[in-house]
Amino acid sequence: MPRIEKQIAALQGLGTEMEDEEIVDGSLSDDEVGCGQNRFHTDKLKKLYREVVRRFHPDLVQCEQERRHRHHLMVEVNRAYETGAEDRLQELLEAGEASDESSISGSMSAEMILLLRRIAEAKQRLVEIKADLEEITGSEVYKLKLRVANAESLGVDLLAELVSQVDRQIRKARTRLEHLQTPAL
Repeated sequence: MPRIEKQIAALQGLGTEMEDEEIVDGSLSDDEVGCGQNRFHTDKLKKLYREVVRRFHPDLVQCEQERRHRHHLMVEVNRAYETGAEDRLQELLEAGEASDESSISGSMSAEMILLLRRIAEAKQRLVEIKADLEEITGSEVYKLKLRVANAESLGVDLLAELVSQVDRQIRKARTRLEHLQTPAL
């Protein structure tokens, strides 16, 4: 198995004991995960190390800021594993889990704030729509529309009647104007 595949298998906890020992043996450079590992680490320490790596490896996240945070966390994890500090690994695991929970609750809080803002904006828009509706229903044009609809339901063409009425008023006004323009004898 090529070295990189052995490293991946070790990080994922999939390698055999023989492969683990090959990686622990010092075949990794100082910059790589597990540098300077001691082949006499306990199974419990190895298991805890693998669990921490699986949960917090930087390659498991998309966000660059979170990736940097996890990289720093992994440096501490590797240092604790090198020195055999099982209690430090456990602390890092718990701190990482707490950090994940707080970032989840932080993102939930941010999402809640965003939702509350949207609700407030929607309520404001409803108030504006209600005011517009009141303005429309109070207008003369709307009242005329209601009268036309009511008359149509009774079989009357109110608009035709209004046109006739306006035509009569125009004729009367013209007749009166003509009488006023005629010179008095």
